[in-house]
Amino acid sequence: MDIAKESPIGVEIITANLDLLSPKHCFLTCYLLQERAKGTESKWYDYIEILPKDYSNFPTFFDESELKLLEGSPFLSN
Repeated sequence: MDIAKESPIGVEIITANLDLLSPKHCFLTCYLLQERAKGTESKWYDYIEILPKDYSNFPTFFDESELKLLEGSPFLSN
C-alpha cells in the first residue's frame, strides 16, 4: 500500500483529496494500471501478466438474464 501511495498516481490521488468509497482498492488498482503501462519494464510485470484479462464472470458485470439465475442468492443483496 505504501508503494502505491508514494507512486506518481498515488500522490495525484492524495493531492486531489478525493472522497473514495474504497481508498485501499483505488490506490492499488491505479498503481497496478500504472505499472501495467510500463510493460516488461515494471518489476511487477510477471504478477500483472497472471491477473485475469476479463472479469465477465463477476456478478457486477452480469446482464439481466445472468442476474436472474442468481435470484435468492446473497450476490443480489445490496
